Amino acid sequence: MYNNIIIGRKMNVNISLEKIIVFCIFFATIILGMAPSHADSTLSSPIIKFILLQTTRVMICISTFCFLFSKFNLSFKLLLPFSFYIISLINASEINPVYPIGILHCIMFCNILALNRKNLYFIFCLYRNYIVLMSALGIVAFLSFFLPIHLPYRIVEFYGTNKMANYIDFGFCYIYTINFFIFRLCGLFSEPGSFGTVIALFLCADELDFKKLSNKILLLAGFLTFSISFYIIMFIYYLAKNIYNIKRIIGLFIIFIICIIFFKCLDNPMINRLILLRLDFENGKINADNRIGEEGNRFFYNKFLEGDNIFCGYGGGYATKITIGSSFKMFMIDYGIFGFFFLNGLFFTIGFKQAGKNYYVYPFLVCLASLLYKSTLIIGSSNLIILLGGIEYIKKNYNFRYIEK
Repeated sequence: MYNNIIIGRKMNVNISLEKIIVFCIFFATIILGMAPSHADSTLSSPIIKFILLQTTRVMICISTFCFLFSKFNLSFKLLLPFSFYIISLINASEINPVYPIGILHCIMFCNILALNRKNLYFIFCLYRNYIVLMSALGIVAFLSFFLPIHLPYRIVEFYGTNKMANYIDFGFCYIYTINFFIFRLCGLFSEPGSFGTVIALFLCADELDFKKLSNKILLLAGFLTFSISFYIIMFIYYLAKNIYNIKRIIGLFIIFIICIIFFKCLDNPMINRLILLRLDFENGKINADNRIGEEGNRFFYNKFLEGDNIFCGYGGGYATKITIGSSFKMFMIDYGIFGFFFLNGLFFTIGFKQAGKNYYVYPFLVCLASLLYKSTLIIGSSNLIILLGGIEYIKKNYNFRYIEK
């Protein structure tokens, strides 16, 4: 009986440590994703940025300390963060040396990768609930701005180079606006595109199940971001999910064409600029391909692809010296073709190994792979949680919907 009590206490300690680890990782992830925590943000003062940064570091240290006293399995997955850190350390450009926060990011990735399947599912649900709450509050703030009674807000200059852009800051969410003519919901993210992308991934992890109230909230918030990525990711998911169903694929394209015709007939200036104009072709290229600008594209095609640094790149941070944006091209300029395929290959190898032979998870992985085009770097704490936690979430939902019933 005494032994049973000791075993029970050990189990309770392990469970408590696991919860502490999960919540520390969760809070560190949401802080890192919030616009005010970014170094170039105009939404917070240097003191707030410092507090948020130190809070993140404390959370990472606590979760790491707890891991030392809990059960976890070392696996090849830990090769990803260490490889990324070593490559960034060896191949750092002179304009962007590696700071200690890089080490903490590496440790945080290790903590996420060391979580067991149960805790990956739990942290994914936590993150999903956070995004649903952010979406609901964002919808309320967005609608209130156009109603006679406004919620309190302030106007803040946008952090980017567009001097005509501003944030409408409600405190609990932001709306991106250009000349108070175009309005896009950001949530607590720095850009509406980032918010729209995360919403789309959570909807895809739930198989676009719009019977759920939470998914209806996510869908409406996603529409209000006016993010091309939001629409493209859901389009890709539906296509991949029904790849063998010709009728559904034809129906999808018919709906797409009807929507384009409807928007053109509607002739709304905001929709024209945010959606239709970006889907037009100009000089043989789609206008949505505007991730790094003309100067960045010229450097990528004329110097990088034809230069001697194509294999290993020019070093971390070099691309930001040339252009401002977000694209796989910037990652290639920094770390070369080797760094791009090796690190992203590891990322998706981990995903496919986690998915195993559960092929119904693969459409979700295809959606994540589409982020390679629009993002400079997809290897981040939030994407790791969405990748690994999303796989566990899909598998559990699949068993509930199709097997247990």
